[in-house]
Amino acid sequence: MFPASQHYAADPLTRETADLTPPEKVRILGGESTMWVEFATRESIDMRIWPRNAAITERLWSPQNVTDLDSMYRRLAVASRELEGRGMRHAVSHHLMLERLAGDDPLGPLSALSDVVEPVKEYTRGGHATTQASLRSIVW
Repeated sequence: MFPASQHYAADPLTRETADLTPPEKVRILGGESTMWVEFATRESIDMRIWPRNAAITERLWSPQNVTDLDSMYRRLAVASRELEGRGMRHAVSHHLMLERLAGDDPLGPLSALSDVVEPVKEYTRGGHATTQASLRSIVW
């Protein structure tokens, strides 16, 4: 649910691990990407996984000084086309869902809206942490 730029910025050798000694850093073998499927459907699974995993993969396999986001997005566009060529439906699924929602109405306004809104992030299971705290204060 986060943009590729945020995934790309998640370097496993920064923040908590930045002070590790060289022998400790050598023992870091890699990273992982998780996919929570509570809200995923057959139609949305590809667009939730790809091409963001390409950004995560690049971050894990690239030198730490490779951090140019514009360059990453250019490479991501190439990876996206390659993934589509291999049968992934991450790009076309979004368009098909918008067409279904628009029905007989023009697609343009709905597409513009979908470009600027984004889902709630940093939620707790079944809700948003801030919302849950706000609801508790209202109830009490």
